Amino acid sequence: MVSLVTVGFTGCASNESINLVGEYAKQSTQLQSALIEVYESADDAKISAELVKAARDGVTGKGLDISTIDRSGQEALLRNLQTFTQSIYLLATDDRGEELDMYSQKLNSSLVSLSEMPQLEGIDDRDVELLTTSVNAIARAYTENKRYDLLKKVVIDSEEIVQNSLSSLEGELGAWKAATRVSLEKELRIRLYLLNNPNRCEGSDDRRCVTFEHSLEERVDAYEKAYEIRSRLKGLDARYAKLEDALRAIQYLNQTIVISLKSDDDATIDSAKKHSSRLKARLMPSKNIAKA
Repeated sequence: MVSLVTVGFTGCASNESINLVGEYAKQSTQLQSALIEVYESADDAKISAELVKAARDGVTGKGLDISTIDRSGQEALLRNLQTFTQSIYLLATDDRGEELDMYSQKLNSSLVSLSEMPQLEGIDDRDVELLTTSVNAIARAYTENKRYDLLKKVVIDSEEIVQNSLSSLEGELGAWKAATRVSLEKELRIRLYLLNNPNRCEGSDDRRCVTFEHSLEERVDAYEKAYEIRSRLKGLDARYAKLEDALRAIQYLNQTIVISLKSDDDATIDSAKKHSSRLKARLMPSKNIAKA
């Protein structure tokens, strides 16, 4: 996690602007973790549903080849966004020459990778080239003020890439919620069928049909599991709504930072700090969203 430190740039407003970038980096890390856990939760739901189905049907080993949802694109996008944000902050708070080179390279790489992501459309290659030129100049800047000016330019000029990235992640949430719902409903349906049809194999010619005999306590445990799945289904919309709200909040925080960097005056910074505090409160619930 990136820590907030006092920076040596001239002017209180400049310091506060960079601190806002640090806060944005922390919130991005939190949101990234929540999104990854939601993706994993969708996969877990699918695997659990398929295993319950396999137990019902008595499938062979081949039937256990369960494919999960491909989330490599989302994870790559999140990883590049996080590298970008943290590199910006570290470039603003570390003045060691060898470290500046490393952070500049990471920033450059993340920018190029983001611009090439298939989820993003309409990113002008010429704009990316101008951005990378500014990034390459950061490590060679002779004064802190010059480095700060270059960093401001990078943050401001990269707003479109960052906003498009976050919008892409938000736009895909509906599909992840739908996939999770289908899996949870499937598992619940199979579990309740098996509980309510204990003699289902009578008269069946299927040699793989299995009769499940339960004691009272086993049936209570089985209904408890069904109740847990039902509760997750009932809370699915609300939990994803919180995550969508968190993504919109981080987009707005990014916009607020850009505005503060453009103005760089105490009044604008003070307003941005207030927005940041409110947005931080909105982002906090995202830690628990993955329990859906």
